[in-house]
Amino acid sequence: MFKTILCAVLFAVCATASADQYFKVQHWSDTDLYRDYSRLSGLTTDFCTGLPAQVKTSGYIGLVHRGLVVGAVGWAVRISYRTAPTLAELGPKISGASPGNYIGSTWVPGAKSAGNIGSIEQHYAEANLASVMDVAPGCYRLEVWGNSHSSLAPYTDGLVEVNGYPTETSDTYGYMATHVSPRPAP
Repeated sequence: MFKTILCAVLFAVCATASADQYFKVQHWSDTDLYRDYSRLSGLTTDFCTGLPAQVKTSGYIGLVHRGLVVGAVGWAVRISYRTAPTLAELGPKISGASPGNYIGSTWVPGAKSAGNIGSIEQHYAEANLASVMDVAPGCYRLEVWGNSHSSLAPYTDGLVEVNGYPTETSDTYGYMATHVSPRPAP
């Protein structure tokens, strides 16, 4: 009886890990972007795949010039990943801004967006969260990171913020969708 239950549980886990998976996460808070890359809480996706897979992300986040300098401010947004044999080994998802804690993460190749907001009058920008990568079987955590900078204030944090709200809402200025598509061996 125990063997039958164990086999059924293992089959269900393996079957789930070999089917297409879809995720959508949102960041609702008006979060400042620091000089060093900071994780944007809410834009984290965890998944496992039992087969080699292709992972595609799409989405955007709205950004706002905070008016701390007169003139242009720059911003950059990237997606990183961590991998582990199980979801538990990835550890808990971290909330809040956490500048510099990307040590141990790997940047998804090509998953970056950057630009300038020319002035407080221009005010807004939009960061693209598109990427594609192939992964081996295992468990993964995708995380979105952002920073802001300006030669007008080289040591100032928070020149740009993610457009958001003071309280949680589902009507946000951005999201990240992830599609995990297993690729069976020939």
